[in-house]
Amino acid sequence: MTPPAKKSPVRNCKSTGSKVLKCSARNKLGVPRRLNFDAHHRHLRCAVEIEDTESLYDYSLRYKMHEYCELPGCRDVLSCEEVAEIMIPTTLKLSKLRSRVILMRSFNKVVKLHHEHFALAGNFSSKNFQIYQDDSIKLDGLAEGAIVEYREAVGDLDYRQFVHMVTEEVFHGQKLPFDLTEWLRIISQGVNACDGSLLCSHIDLMEPYQGYGNFVSLFQLFWKVKDTAGGEDLLNSLGHYKGWKSEGLRCSFLRDTLNYEDDDGHRFEYEDDIRGLLRLLMNSFRHSAKSHCRLAIFLIMNEFRRLLSDLQRALHQGGYLSHLSVNYSV
Repeated sequence: MTPPAKKSPVRNCKSTGSKVLKCSARNKLGVPRRLNFDAHHRHLRCAVEIEDTESLYDYSLRYKMHEYCELPGCRDVLSCEEVAEIMIPTTLKLSKLRSRVILMRSFNKVVKLHHEHFALAGNFSSKNFQIYQDDSIKLDGLAEGAIVEYREAVGDLDYRQFVHMVTEEVFHGQKLPFDLTEWLRIISQGVNACDGSLLCSHIDLMEPYQGYGNFVSLFQLFWKVKDTAGGEDLLNSLGHYKGWKSEGLRCSFLRDTLNYEDDDGHRFEYEDDIRGLLRLLMNSFRHSAKSHCRLAIFLIMNEFRRLLSDLQRALHQGGYLSHLSVNYSV
């Protein structure tokens, strides 16, 4: 016959509402539970991690963050003493795709903290953003007490510091890549200028084909909404594009589409407002510029710098892009 097992004094414990373990045999005073895990752990690089990382500061020193892209169908005028003017191909300074991913995810980390009602009050630099091999980002090396309770004022400090960090530390005070300027301009206006989830999904920073696909989706959504009850508000929010024809077009693909005549000499008419402008762009990338869809967002930005951003923001503010959210996986 097996003798009855002895009860271990350690098992003779009861949990109380005060979160104290009362161990009658070993500790008459009680042992507090260790439940105070760091609330920010998923945003911070853990001290026991062995995976190699590199700070954004070091990365920007070691790698070239930008590249140059010649735009087809576009020309700039170069003034010269000997010749009145010379037409040269338009070349844009653009951020590299990996640079955009890293910057977007770094900003995403700030927005995540804000969504959880915390902020950094501008107390960070590019040395505090650690880049992992999969390009995910975590914060590291923050000063004691750097993470504070979120308020609009300290959120604005974070946004302004982020713009300063990108301008002065990542690009070392040099001319910013063309594709980053509008994104950073909006961020510099503070937390109330634009929803953080939209800034973390901004069309200007997308991979080129993804950006073109997103533009097509925005166009289709705009065309679906414009004749509904909310269409008037949407058109009014983009009313500053009225009269776009008087500005002229620099891109030859857009001019060819605007002036196209069929075999009978009929021209397609485009409204002189946002509706006609969007139709012109769509028709251009279906016909005259169909072989340049990879560069579509850059061609559009070069012609109408804020159009893509304005369209995305207008649809988002109208509640038509409510599916956008901050990505917590990066």
